[in-house]
Amino acid sequence: MRWLALFLLFACAAFAQPDTRHFPLERVNVNGSQRYPEPAIIAAMGLRPGQQCSEAQLQQVSAKLGNTGLFDSVEFRFGWGTNGVVATFNVHDSTALVPIGFENFVWFPRNSLAAAIKKKLPLFTGVVPLGGDYRDQIAKALKQILSERKIKGSVIAVPQGTPGHPEAMVYRVDGHEIKVIDCVFPGADHANQLELHELAQYIERIRYEKSQVDSTLTARLKAIYDNEGYLTAKFAPPEVTIVSTSPDRTSISLSTTVTEGRQFTLGGVDWTGNTVYSSGDLTAALNFPAGQIASTSKFQDALANVRRLYGKRGYLGVNMEITPELSPGGTARFAVKISEGSPYTFGKVTFTGIDDADIAKLTPEWTMKSGDIYDATYPQLFMATQFGKYFPGQKWEWRNVESVHEPAKTVDITVEVHLQ
Repeated sequence: MRWLALFLLFACAAFAQPDTRHFPLERVNVNGSQRYPEPAIIAAMGLRPGQQCSEAQLQQVSAKLGNTGLFDSVEFRFGWGTNGVVATFNVHDSTALVPIGFENFVWFPRNSLAAAIKKKLPLFTGVVPLGGDYRDQIAKALKQILSERKIKGSVIAVPQGTPGHPEAMVYRVDGHEIKVIDCVFPGADHANQLELHELAQYIERIRYEKSQVDSTLTARLKAIYDNEGYLTAKFAPPEVTIVSTSPDRTSISLSTTVTEGRQFTLGGVDWTGNTVYSSGDLTAALNFPAGQIASTSKFQDALANVRRLYGKRGYLGVNMEITPELSPGGTARFAVKISEGSPYTFGKVTFTGIDDADIAKLTPEWTMKSGDIYDATYPQLFMATQFGKYFPGQKWEWRNVESVHEPAKTVDITVEVHLQ
């Protein structure tokens, strides 16, 4: 940030040399800002007509304004008017600004907190420059506001975004315990009450951070309602109520109003992107018939059947995107967009946990050969039909470990056996 003092010397050369002599300030002019009104800039500088000021004070005011980071440049000129000094400031607004947020200032609605800051910082508009000291000025103002409410704690500013490229500045209070002691969901008449209770208990256990709590409540409530087919359920931002407060601790309650909407049933499934299997084959493998509740979580579980079907032909990287298409009549069709990828081939099989003689007997029974299209269901079939023949009457457990090799797209299998 730069600031520049330009001096206009007049016949009465009271300012011929910089000094600390005081003269009446007749008028203050501010030009160049498109973001801040002139009275706000003048108030921020602490200048008012009629006050006594010196050359040194005007230099300090100009430097202080430039150091905020709110302006790319600040220039000032002063000269004589009819009854004293006229100070003129030419400024250029900074464009390197980011919005600010408040993480856990539960004692104030956002609008009232912003108004309280503006009383202390006339140039506050809800944004902060990336450079300069205005970020610290906001933190100091917030600390003063807390102290006025007899609330202890420090205020810190936390940049949000990628390293070196902040997208926002979030202010939070540290050193003051904020405890959620009650979490309720008005309007949640058809949700799973046990899941709601568990969600409330979780929120009451964790440290209160507005961003984390808000996102957790929204995501978890959506999952609860999607699971029951309420695919248009809406959730209001949690309302905070102060239950009790002391200098070191504040207890709050949260109320998240739910608008449930209607429950949807499945009208059908539409497949796109599939080339290996027909849509009919996929629907049959899915085993999720129309007419039942359109539960997205249960539908996701059913898609495991489709993945197994693709696995039989070596397609291990299948990706499926689901988009519910809702009708006014209360039915939902799940549109599934498939990205099949490429098939994998089989590499080799290794048995562990049994002796070499048994491995020699088992290996010829393994019919999936190197270079074959990999069948992800084959290890299960092999262990169910072949392995027991060589260990009659003996209990055993096993685990199949797939080693996938990219970019060769081959799969090696390790069958880990534990004889009991």
